[in-house]
Amino acid sequence: MRNLNDQKSTNELEFWFELGSNYSYLTLHRIEALLGGTQIQLSWRPFLLGAIFKEQGWATSPFVLQKAKGDYVKRDMERQAERYGLPWTWPSKFPRSTLLPMRVAILGQHTEWIGPFCRAVSRRNFVDDCEVDSTDEIHRILERLELPA
Repeated sequence: MRNLNDQKSTNELEFWFELGSNYSYLTLHRIEALLGGTQIQLSWRPFLLGAIFKEQGWATSPFVLQKAKGDYVKRDMERQAERYGLPWTWPSKFPRSTLLPMRVAILGQHTEWIGPFCRAVSRRNFVDDCEVDSTDEIHRILERLELPA
């Protein structure tokens, strides 16, 4: 594991993501395939977007606070998902809390299961419209991936 203060390798791509982010969803499901066959090493960097919102004085996503922006993003997500051949459903609750799955992602950021785990969580949120910030749901996802829950 590289110390974050060390200089980044030129063949490394840092992927900063939040499992509750609709735009992270698009990348989570494509990034490993895009890097396949290259010498680029993917470094997973989970972070909590809610903390950034709070620092800005926002109680929720700007896509909720600003109706016009939210309407645009909903349509943009439909277009982008169609473009990339990804299933998509705007969640009935947005944004959803992702604190527990993000904690698991932080634990797994240097493991081989980080990609499958993050894709499973994001599919449950943005395709199946399910609550993902629950112990039961995370247990089910980990068990499906044959990981200790």
